[in-house]
Parts: sequence; structure tokens; C-alpha cells
Amino acid sequence: MNEHGARWASHSHGGTCQCCGAHALYLAAFYHEHHNEMIRVGEKCADKIGMGNKGAFDSARKQVAQERDRMTGKLRAQLQLKERALESAWELYEAKNYHGSDERIAYDLVTDLIRYKALSDKRWDFLERLMDRIENREAIEAQRAAEKAQAADCPKGRMVITGTVLSTKISDGVYGSVLKMLVKTEGGYTVYGTVPSGLEAERGSVATFKATVEPSDKDSKHGYFSRPIAQKA
Repeated sequence: MNEHGARWASHSHGGTCQCCGAHALYLAAFYHEHHNEMIRVGEKCADKIGMGNKGAFDSARKQVAQERDRMTGKLRAQLQLKERALESAWELYEAKNYHGSDERIAYDLVTDLIRYKALSDKRWDFLERLMDRIENREAIEAQRAAEKAQAADCPKGRMVITGTVLSTKISDGVYGSVLKMLVKTEGGYTVYGTVPSGLEAERGSVATFKATVEPSDKDSKHGYFSRPIAQKA
């Protein structure tokens, strides 16, 4: 219509289909070059005049159904978040705020809530912790900085270490995948290395193990451990 300055055909039978007058929800638009007019036609009438396209109509119906489900899912998710006092997570999702690692994970969790209608209790708890970290980031970082300043320097050598597991991650190496952990020791410094066999390392748990520690060249309050052996607390 923009290209040729065409107009819609004026004849009508009362419905949305300008061919039979039926109230069709999905319509195809055809251009009549001689009259420079456009006409809206339902699927059955399009077939009757030999210009039907079942695939296009099916695709349109599928897209509308998907959008309807998405809108319903968004409303459901918004209500669930409100019930748990997590309106800030919805605001983060709506603002597409996924530029930080915590924000990215929170955004993905809300996306999953919309898509799958629910989250497990474990994932709900994780989302609550994430939003608490995001909303109190400055205070948390200030506290960590103060704790780090008071921490002892990382020692060097073979020793027994006791500390709290801050995080774990799977790391791929030349010998396959291994589980790594970051531990905050009783002295306040942190060490990173492979979880020893027989040690149940979970975030927040207390771990005791013997290892060879090497301080970091870039951070005196951090080090790396190797050859770990699990010890009884």
C-alpha cells in the first residue's frame, strides 16, 4: 500500500472477510493491480480463489498462541514475585538489566519462571539471595573490603587449612573435569584449588584439608593450594 498508494476495497459483507462476509480472525491481504486496491480475505476464501497459503495461516496462529502464552506467563510470574516480595526482580527483568553476573542470573531465573510457570524451592531461595546481593551490593562490598584488610597474609608451604567454602565450580583441564573450591580460611585469607577426594564441599560448609599453599603474586590475601588431602575436623 505504501509502495503504490493503494487503498482498501470499499465493498463489504459486514464481516472481516471482504469476499464472503465471515467474521474471520486471520486474514490474508491481496493487491489488485488494475484497481490499485487491497482486499482482506479469510483462509477458506483464499483457498477458493486459488491463492491460499495454509503454512502462512498456521504460522500466524502459532505466533499468536505463543504471544498469548508469553503474556499469560508474564502476568503469572509478576504475581508470584509479588507474593514473595521480589518485585525488584520483576523490575530488573522489565529493564533488561543483565549487565552484571548476578543480574544476568536473576534475569534468567525470571525468564524461566515465565516459561515454565514455577521455580523449585531451591531456585526461589537462590533468587532471593541474588536480589539481596544486588540491592545491598555497596554495603556487602564495603564489608568484604574491611574483612580483607584485617585478614592475615596468605602463608606458604605445606599445612592444614580449615575454612568456609565460599563457592565451587567445575573446571576442565588436561586430565578431565575437576571440582574446584574457593575457601575463606580462619585467618581471613582465601585459597583456591581442587577439592580433595572424600571432602563434601558445599557452599557455606566448613572444610578441613592438608595442602601445599602458594601465595598469589597479585594479592597477598589470596593463594592457591595443591596436593590436597581431606582431614577430619
